[in-house]
Amino acid sequence: MERQLLPPRPGISVADVVARAGWIPSAGGTGPYLAFRARIPSINREDVDDRGIWEFDGDRIAARPFGKPPRGLDAAVDAMEQFIRDQLGDHKTYAFDTGATRARRVDFIRRSA
Repeated sequence: MERQLLPPRPGISVADVVARAGWIPSAGGTGPYLAFRARIPSINREDVDDRGIWEFDGDRIAARPFGKPPRGLDAAVDAMEQFIRDQLGDHKTYAFDTGATRARRVDFIRRSA
């Protein structure tokens, strides 16, 4: 529980959670909001959404933080890539993604970084 920053404690940020607990995948759902809210009860949706975007291309994560990259981002991305490959095999944002739709999002993120 300590590694996951639970129970909630004062003075931690989204960057602290990502650096300590690891990347929190969304799969287009409410998971990140619930995960951050469990650790930072005062957080709102904008605080989470303002952090950045990411997409898995089948091998690597294309990530683009909004603003200054949070401390520990590279290590969190590396760990999430390893988790996806080893435990999930792949990660799609949307269940009906095709290679072309995912490739367009990955390309957009990489061009924007």
